[in-house]
Amino acid sequence: MMNRNANRTRRAGLTRRLSTLVAMIGGVLFAGTLAGCQEKKLVEIKGEAEFQRLVLESKQPVIVDFSKDNCPTCVPVESVLFEVSKEYEGRAKFYRFMLLDRFFRHYSPAISDAFGLQYVPTAVLFVNGEEKQRWSSNIFHDTYRNALDELVGAPPQTKPQPTWPLASSTGQ
Repeated sequence: MMNRNANRTRRAGLTRRLSTLVAMIGGVLFAGTLAGCQEKKLVEIKGEAEFQRLVLESKQPVIVDFSKDNCPTCVPVESVLFEVSKEYEGRAKFYRFMLLDRFFRHYSPAISDAFGLQYVPTAVLFVNGEEKQRWSSNIFHDTYRNALDELVGAPPQTKPQPTWPLASSTGQ
């Protein structure tokens, strides 16, 4: 009797964990769809020579989004980085590097090995050609902002402009 109850409890726990995993995967896929799979937003680096020039020789901090073709979890990360890139325009650079093709073959084994890149999406912050920080599957704007604020300072705060006519400005 006790053994039968233990098996039921174990099966119920496994079912709950499996359900949670399926829900998480579904959520990521749905978020990728909402984030806009239609277009690439970050400038894509093509090849090792361009990576050397744009990232490793840059005088500004650079965040590179290492991703994979047809990767649903890469889409939300790229969207977040694109939004953050607008805030730091002129003070930091943002690029995308396709690390893997859809069959998990490396486009650039040299870059993958040099930086120990094993997971996608991975975003790496480079300062003076050296890795300063790394994030895997991070979709939180503030983690990127906090790292960049330490290096280049926070973006200037703009005063919100009212969208309605004010009584004093209309002469009423």
